[in-house]
Amino acid sequence: MLLSVFLALFLPCAGKGLSAAELSKLPEVAAKELPMGNECAVCLDDIEPEQIARRIPVCNHGFHIECADRWLAKHPFCPVCRGKIDRERLVVDPDGGDGEDSPV
Repeated sequence: MLLSVFLALFLPCAGKGLSAAELSKLPEVAAKELPMGNECAVCLDDIEPEQIARRIPVCNHGFHIECADRWLAKHPFCPVCRGKIDRERLVVDPDGGDGEDSPV
């Protein structure tokens, strides 16, 4: 995992990160609702049950909001699995959904 993080930080093909507007469209969930565990892979600290976390819709990995936003502002993919975030689907649905979970 450390190798993939290292490569992602220094590869020129990593791509442009997400804008603040795009980041704000990613879902925020209670840490206890994260399906993939409670460790933030960016800072390696636990996400406490009472904290709000940022969830990446493409893979459901969760992170501290600050950690996710800092990473995603530089890299348009998940720091754990490198799942690419589809910018075109980052729209807020009228029902309050995040677009990535809605059927196409």
